[in-house]
Amino acid sequence: MLADLDTGLSLDDIAATLTLPIALIDLPWLGEFYGKASCSADACATGTLGWYDGNPTHLRTFGTKERAAQMAKLAGEVDELMLTAKHNDDLQWCLELCDHLIVLGAPAKLLKATTVEAIAVTEINATARNTNP
Repeated sequence: MLADLDTGLSLDDIAATLTLPIALIDLPWLGEFYGKASCSADACATGTLGWYDGNPTHLRTFGTKERAAQMAKLAGEVDELMLTAKHNDDLQWCLELCDHLIVLGAPAKLLKATTVEAIAVTEINATARNTNP
């Protein structure tokens, strides 16, 4: 993982593809029932390299509400963002859009809860499966 950071891959990209080595993946005591390799990537990188991930965009970021407002503006305002969240097949994308909508005061909490429940059906990891939206 650290070698990937050295090549310039983002932490998000590393976490999205990180898996245990082939020699370890089928060992029953290393099943991702509680922790997940992808969830540990951030802690490992931050603990090893510190807070700065090498991306200058992250030195000065938008606050949550400003980021949500920019996303809504890009989508064509809040109503369009809500339609996009409701009518797509990518559950993770729906969750991310719901976060923006909730910050903007849109009624997206039920949609987020329903989406989390849909994800939980396929999630073996207890922490991820039992998350309360």
